[in-house]
Amino acid sequence: MRRSLQFCAWKAKWWEEQAVRRTDVPPHLSEGLVAYAAENAAAERRRLATWSNHWAAVRERAGLILENHLKDKEEDTLGVAMLEVEVDPDDGDDDLMVDWE
Repeated sequence: MRRSLQFCAWKAKWWEEQAVRRTDVPPHLSEGLVAYAAENAAAERRRLATWSNHWAAVRERAGLILENHLKDKEEDTLGVAMLEVEVDPDDGDDDLMVDWE
């Protein structure tokens, strides 16, 4: 969700930058290109606002869950929770336990 919102913001800005890129065209075409870019930038901003509103409750709840989950985990000196990964090798060896910090 976060990446989708960031992309919408980036794309809106990108469209705004495109509005003035073409300087080698007649004024009537330039006006059309500016309008087209503005329309697409506005569509991206609307999408960003809509998705932000629709996802606000879910994102808030997920943030609280993650915050509480990370509080319960033992943290190292960098403040990063330890991640344990259990690997089941295909060659029949015993389970391998890997700790990533």
